[in-house]
Amino acid sequence: MFIHFLYLNWNSSNCECLFVNQSPNFKMGQDSLICFINQNMRNPYEAIDIEGTVYLNFLVELDGSISNIKVVRGVGSGWNQEAERILLLTSGNWQPACRNSKCIKDSITIGIKCKIQ
Repeated sequence: MFIHFLYLNWNSSNCECLFVNQSPNFKMGQDSLICFINQNMRNPYEAIDIEGTVYLNFLVELDGSISNIKVVRGVGSGWNQEAERILLLTSGNWQPACRNSKCIKDSITIGIKCKIQ
């Protein structure tokens, strides 16, 4: 499994780049997130021989919940929905981003490798 975090927040209303001191992250660490996803991933019925990486973008709220999940690049065959389902199970287990010692909402993009097991 591959997980890629993007740390840049673009504020289009002010046309400025906002860098965060601490990006959003999974509270129990990246290794725990990978283990959780691997344990809970189910092969979609439609995915007979389709594999690939689903990239999901979502917002980490101040309370650690997630919202606004969007598939940035998917592989279809039920994998996109399965990746979204798994990600929703992690809601409430995220640390929000921090900028200047203040917690802020911030979006993050991760890639989940989907492979027939």
